[in-house]
Amino acid sequence: LGHRSVLGDPTNSTTVDRVRVFAGVSEGEYLPVAMPEYAVANFTPPVSSPNLSFAPQASTGLCNTTHVCLRDHTIALMTVAVSDVWLHSLLTEFGRYKPPMLLNVALRRPGHTLVNDLAAAQALRSHGVDMLLLDGRLLH
Repeated sequence: LGHRSVLGDPTNSTTVDRVRVFAGVSEGEYLPVAMPEYAVANFTPPVSSPNLSFAPQASTGLCNTTHVCLRDHTIALMTVAVSDVWLHSLLTEFGRYKPPMLLNVALRRPGHTLVNDLAAAQALRSHGVDMLLLDGRLLH
């Protein structure tokens, strides 16, 4: 999870729109990923980790601060295990400033296969990808 993904800030509507356009998805076709403890506190029924939970009810506060809730305040949500060190660390750091949750869609363009190599990933730069993290290297 998150290793061949486009990740974005769900509290920024411009970012949410950019991710949707990039991935060619509509509302609800992306899977936000969250810290397990955040998911337990903000969804009904509580979401345990690591699981994909279909349409748990999100708290009103979450829906007011993010752009990932559907009209009925449900959400498709993925939680991340502590053993997924890279993504758990990223969410922990992000959570210092905002809710510890990120948009998550597959790293591919509509009609194309999942990105599997550096050349294909670098080609995404012309499609609005700000940075790439590949094999531990951050490419600007």
